Amino acid sequence: MKVKSAWVGLLMFSALAGCGGAATTGSPAPASCVAYANDNSGTIVASYESSVGAIRQLPAVANNPQLASYADNEQATVCYIDGQIPKGPPPPASGTIPPSFDRAVLVVVGDQTYPVTLGYSENMPVQAP
Repeated sequence: MKVKSAWVGLLMFSALAGCGGAATTGSPAPASCVAYANDNSGTIVASYESSVGAIRQLPAVANNPQLASYADNEQATVCYIDGQIPKGPPPPASGTIPPSFDRAVLVVVGDQTYPVTLGYSENMPVQAP
């Protein structure tokens, strides 16, 4: 029976990984991170449970005004998502399409999700708080 349970667990993990729901490192990702990844045809490359204070120390999140009202000791999760994340408003019909971002950093505090940084993976390495 243990082999069957392990096999079922592996199948469930594989299914989640295919739809952007699995974190490769750290903690399980909150549903809002999974939804954001799915909306952008992306994958969650890392998710870490920590505190707002520890997450504020990450270069990608430092000095973000969206987190200013939270105490340092509040529980929070940071998620790194890779996918094709479109930039700003669409260009005019005669304009050129700017390249999409390929990494988003989200912070989840309670029931609020904040996309705190959008950019390129080569400039935003995954870092644990």
